[in-house]
Amino acid sequence: MDISVTLSTYKRPDILSKTLASLCVLNTKDLEWEILIVDNADDALTKNTVDTFKERIPVIYFIEKKPGKNSAMNRIIPEIKGTIVVFTDDDILADKEWLKNIWKGVKKWKNYSIFGGRILPSW
Repeated sequence: MDISVTLSTYKRPDILSKTLASLCVLNTKDLEWEILIVDNADDALTKNTVDTFKERIPVIYFIEKKPGKNSAMNRIIPEIKGTIVVFTDDDILADKEWLKNIWKGVKKWKNYSIFGGRILPSW
C-alpha cells in the first residue's frame, strides 16, 4: 500500500460527501491507496454517506465512540497500511493531483518525514 488517507468526522455527512466526491476524481494512476474514515459519533447518516462511495473509492469506515479527534484518529492508527500517511479533515476539496504530488514529494525529499502544503479557502 502506497498511501493511507485518514480523517475523522462528527455528524457532518453533507460536508463529508463533498470531500469524498473530490477524492473520487483524484489522479491515482500507479498508486495503491486507501481512505480510512473514523466516525466519532456512530451516526447512521454518516455511515450511509460513506457507503455510497465504496464502489468508487477505496474507503474503509470505522467508529470511535470515545469523544475527541485524538481518540478517533488513534482508533485507526493500527489499521493503516500505507507507506505514507496523510492526515486530513472531513471538509477538504482535494486537487486532482493531490496524492500524486504528495507521492512525488516524498520520493524527491527522502530525508524528510513530515510534509505540508498550500491550503486555499473555498467560499
